Order: sequence, then C-alpha cells, then structure tokens
Amino acid sequence: MAWYVRFVVLLVLLKVSTSLEAQDNLSLTFIENKNQWTPDVHFAALVRGGQMRIGPGYFAYRLIDKETIEANHLQTHLHSKPDAVSDFIQGHLVKAQFVGANLSALPYTFGKTDEYWNFYLGNDAGRWASFAHGYKGILYPGLYEGIDLKVYSIGENLKYDYVVAPYADPSQIVVQYEGAERLALDNGNLVLKTSVGELVEKRPIAWQIMDGRKVDVEVAYNLNGQLVTFCFPQGYDPCYELVVDPLLIFSTYSGSTADNWGSTATPGEHGNLYSAGVTSQQLGGDFPATPGAFQQTNDGNWDIGILKYDSLGKKLLYATHIGGESAESPHSLVMNNDEELIVLGTTSSDDFP
Repeated sequence: MAWYVRFVVLLVLLKVSTSLEAQDNLSLTFIENKNQWTPDVHFAALVRGGQMRIGPGYFAYRLIDKETIEANHLQTHLHSKPDAVSDFIQGHLVKAQFVGANLSALPYTFGKTDEYWNFYLGNDAGRWASFAHGYKGILYPGLYEGIDLKVYSIGENLKYDYVVAPYADPSQIVVQYEGAERLALDNGNLVLKTSVGELVEKRPIAWQIMDGRKVDVEVAYNLNGQLVTFCFPQGYDPCYELVVDPLLIFSTYSGSTADNWGSTATPGEHGNLYSAGVTSQQLGGDFPATPGAFQQTNDGNWDIGILKYDSLGKKLLYATHIGGESAESPHSLVMNNDEELIVLGTTSSDDFP
C-alpha cells in the first residue's frame, strides 16, 4: 500500500467557556472504579511514566519505559533504521502495602471534576463503564485505629497525609514495598529503584496545631528490609493531633501520561499560549482533551494535539485532538486578527475532518 501525504491548512475556532478556563490540569485526577478494573482497585490516576492504582490497604505503581517508546516513535518517522525499533517495552510494578491496615475502610472523595470517563474494555460488556468521575483527593478514615489517610497531589506528584488522632499510636503505620529492585535511604529520602527508573519518597515532615499555631515535629523514615516505619527522635505531644506528610516524586520519569510529542507553539489572544504536536493512544495514556473540544478522542495512528494555556502556562484552558484514520502532524501555528488559530500541517488520512 502506498504511503502518501497531503498538505492542508486547517482553521480552528477556539472559543473556551469560563468553566474550562478554571480547569487546573497540573494535579493528579483519581478516577473511580465502576467495574472497568478488578474489584480490588478503588481509584486509578495517570502519573509520569505510567499509572497509579489505589485499593484497600495499598498503592500500586505500574510504570513503563517512556524513553524506549519515544525512541521508537522517532525511528518510525525517520524510516532510516527500521531495525532500531524495539518490539519490547520494559514495565515494572511496585506495590506499597499498608501492613495491618483496616481493609474495610471505605474511602470518601473530594474535589469532583466536571469531566468523566467512559471505558469500553474488550468485548465483555460487564467490563464497560460509563460516567466514571475523577476526584482531586481521597480520604480513608480509620485506616489504622485512630489514623486517617488523606491522598491528593501537588502538581504531578503524589501527596498523602497520615492524620493521627490524639493518643493514637503512629507506630501502627507499617508500609511494605514489594517489587522494587532496591530500597535505600538517601539524605532522609526513601529511594525505590526499578528497571525503568526511580521513585523518590521525599523526607517526611510532621506537625501539630497547638493553641492555633503550627508546631513542627521532627520525623524520619526507618527502613528495615522492605518495611518502612516512622520515628520521632524528639517525641511529640500525644494530646494533640499529629500530621505526618510524605511526598512521592515522579519527576525522574520522562514523557507525559500520554504518548505525545510537541512540534510548534505560538502566543494567542490576551496573552494565552498555544502549542501543538502529535499524540497517539496506541501505547496507553490519555491526552487531556477538554469537554466541548473540537475532537474528544484519537481517531487514528497519530493525531494532532492542540493545547491552550493561560499566560503563565500553568492552567490548561482547552485541548483537542484533530485527525482522521491515519496520521497527522502539525508544522506551525499562527493566530490571526479574528482570534482564530490557523494550523499548517500534513495528513495521510482520507477522512481528515
């Protein structure tokens, strides 16, 4: 079959509602399980390098080698080194198990998102799920006796708090890490080495609120084989609530949660910013198309992905796919005087929209 390219000029009108402009795309979104995953999964979130799953008494990190995926993509465009494309993508699973936790603790959610997800997995309609909503955080009350677990994020990194009630015992918290090639403490940080990179649990912090003021409490990890606990060298006042606050960093992984590459960018109206590239969902991930976008899903091999940000580049205001059944790629963007975004690019799809 012959491969061919058409040159196209595409005019796209991007008029974004106020509700979309309030959307913050930098934090993790925890998507509820409505039977699209196995029953032991409560929530899942896309993270740098893969996916995180949360269930009764555990966190699981399913990671893949993004560098090989990106190298494969580059080789398919060069068409010069077909033997350099790898048929094998390395993956790695790490599980953090809360030893002795209350597995019947039912989660509460907060920060419900406007968007929702529909899942059609395989030909078993029992695994299909509609209107699966996302949340900005989860609370597991009574994970241990007198200890709640709050899960949320700061940017693209995982944040979770152990909230220890007065006179509750924080030594109940025992986390067993399974699947890491190596666990080590480095300057107070817990480093988990895997075959596709490292996860870093930053040095924890802790505090208490006493008479309306925040009092820091010295805290550190204690590592014994695969088991991690917390120690408090200077002690703390058991009459007050204690918060222990770790942070998990995913920044050691390259790439985004979707399989995509940037190509071009331009300033837009009122100081907003636009960027464009190619995106594919063949290898997993989720390009963040926003509600009401021109094209919500990937329709072929490689689609154009267009994103609109605020003037600081911190808020995603709009994102859309553009493409047909084959492959597209953008080459340049320009905003005209009518505040319309013009995209110059190539397509090999007969059904380009």
